[in-house]
Amino acid sequence: MEPSKKIDDIEQKKGIFQDFGLTKKDIILLILTVVISVGTSILIFNYQVSTTTNLERKNLAIGYLADIEMVNQSLISVINGVNDPNDPDYGRPRYLIRSIYPDYGLYHSNKEGLNKFDPELSYELYGFYNEVLDIEEARNLMNSYDQQFPMNSSSPVSIQNHLQNKDKMYQNIIKKSNDAYVKIPQLKSKLKQYAFSLS
Repeated sequence: MEPSKKIDDIEQKKGIFQDFGLTKKDIILLILTVVISVGTSILIFNYQVSTTTNLERKNLAIGYLADIEMVNQSLISVINGVNDPNDPDYGRPRYLIRSIYPDYGLYHSNKEGLNKFDPELSYELYGFYNEVLDIEEARNLMNSYDQQFPMNSSSPVSIQNHLQNKDKMYQNIIKKSNDAYVKIPQLKSKLKQYAFSLS
């Protein structure tokens, strides 16, 4: 391309802005206005997203506090049921009728919500709920043991083995319940920070 043609092209481009009556100051002002508007929009959007996320975390924390309290009461009833020497069934294997964790629990319906917390708390909550669900599965297995493995009532050895197996299952549930129970205060403390500290 010839040098004179390049100069003509540049002057032609200058003419476009001059056709609108814009000076260099007007052009700079227009560009700054666009940049400031876009920047402000981005800041407002980020603020709204941040506020929404904080509110979601706060609501989830309150929900999980209530959910963990429900689990807490279930674990206490299991633990106290076996540790009360005044209980007529003390030390005997029995059915655990009350569910440790119901199908309608928050963890079942909103497991993904745990990812909204910091990684450490999310990990601890996942672990806790997996333990609780394991206890619930063990409870269901123990309760169905008699149907799955009927004992021969005419054989004292069969009765003794059956009761010993069921007792082992029951003691396993108690141990797991104790293990889960001791984690509750720390989980509640961390959830309260989200529930009551965020604005």
